[in-house]
Amino acid sequence: MKKTIQVLVYFLVKRIFKDEERRIGEQFSAIRKIMLRNERCFRVEKMSNPCSFITSTVGDYSLGYSMNLLNNAYCFCKIARRNGVDAKLFFDPGFADVAITSFPQWEEVYFKASEMPQNIKALPSWDVPDFIKLARWDLDYLNKISNCFEYRRMQEILKDAAVDIIYGNELSYLLAYTVLPHLDLLKLYKTVDLIHASGSHIAIASFTNKPYVTFPFGGDLFITPFEDNESGWMQARGFRRATRHIIGGNIMMDYMDALGIPRKKIDLIPFMIDTDIYAPCQDDFLYKQLRTEYPGKVIFLLGARQNWQWKGSDKFWRALAKVKNKLDNAIFLTVWYGQDTKQSSDLIEELDLNGIVTKIGVLSKVALRKYINAVDVCIDQFTHGGLGTFALESMSCAKPLITYYSSDKHFNFEKNPPIFSCFSEGEIAEAILFCVNKPDSLRNLGHQHREWIKRYHSHEVLWPAYDAVYRKALAESKDC
Repeated sequence: MKKTIQVLVYFLVKRIFKDEERRIGEQFSAIRKIMLRNERCFRVEKMSNPCSFITSTVGDYSLGYSMNLLNNAYCFCKIARRNGVDAKLFFDPGFADVAITSFPQWEEVYFKASEMPQNIKALPSWDVPDFIKLARWDLDYLNKISNCFEYRRMQEILKDAAVDIIYGNELSYLLAYTVLPHLDLLKLYKTVDLIHASGSHIAIASFTNKPYVTFPFGGDLFITPFEDNESGWMQARGFRRATRHIIGGNIMMDYMDALGIPRKKIDLIPFMIDTDIYAPCQDDFLYKQLRTEYPGKVIFLLGARQNWQWKGSDKFWRALAKVKNKLDNAIFLTVWYGQDTKQSSDLIEELDLNGIVTKIGVLSKVALRKYINAVDVCIDQFTHGGLGTFALESMSCAKPLITYYSSDKHFNFEKNPPIFSCFSEGEIAEAILFCVNKPDSLRNLGHQHREWIKRYHSHEVLWPAYDAVYRKALAESKDC
């Protein structure tokens, strides 16, 4: 009987402690989230005093590119390294870089399939260069410490990370706890002088003691920082605490204004294209194969994913239907992936376009470059008015481009790009007919496209501007 009572008391005490631990944990989590939500409303970090010697005082520096959407950061990192910068790519496949298109292999190996591969094992093997550093995202790091403000333990865990934890300072503890699953990434941040961050890594960089430059690509600025949840609060915090911002188009400025970012902290610089890699380079085998398969036809390539809202895929198919009876000498190859492939397939069937449309599936960037160089005309989006990576890369390969462009959304260049800018179905149809009826003009037009890219978007022209921003950020992060 006595032993039974002892067992009951043991389990009762254990239950009490468990209930108390859960209650403390809930309170800790609530306080942490309240803090993050309130920080979202904080003013932008105070700017340093202007320095007349900003860039000249910064010598050699190390740079970490963080978050690799569509391999943009990887390509930038290679450009930086070719220009003598000790640049690294921080690759985060467990959290931010989950898409197969974010793996550096996607940029470097040839791959073609009917659907998007589920994991990296589907791609050909590739020797990963040593400047790519893997960051492991792991929630188990949270199990290594309690939420009872164990300052010494937290300091020990973060000793090799770019995070300050001050004994007795509850705010620093809560902030550190928030990003603890990113410990590997935080340790990598400590190895460089400056961080170039995109996507969700903009938020993570704000918890470090390192200067960082944001480089938003779209949804990380247009959507996430305005959401009323933990991700949104952290993202808004990331933008407001950044040292500087590189903005790749006018379309982003309204969102930066809405976040309260001072214009003095923003550098409006076009997206940088590696014009050595994305250059005319005809693959004789593919070129001949397509000409044999489609003799005498003008070959179009649709490089945008199937997305009706952001790419206007449905608009293009309806425009094509308007002129399909006049296109005996045209064929339309299209990559095939995206959110609206089913709807697009149904629409193509309904509009009776199967005879002139060929789905070529999913292409890695190496395969895509081969197709770009083998076709006559490239086609992108018809909604937002900016020039995305496929548009810029196809132009750099000297291919005429049909897309929607607005200088108000992209850049107010001295000279507009020599593209077929179309928004309505009628305008798209007219551009298609021009290319079909005047095939002899396409090669010269493509040459003009490449010359425009080399003038306004090439890495040779733009790297000095990016380098100047990095140096400015490093100088501004110090007392001048």
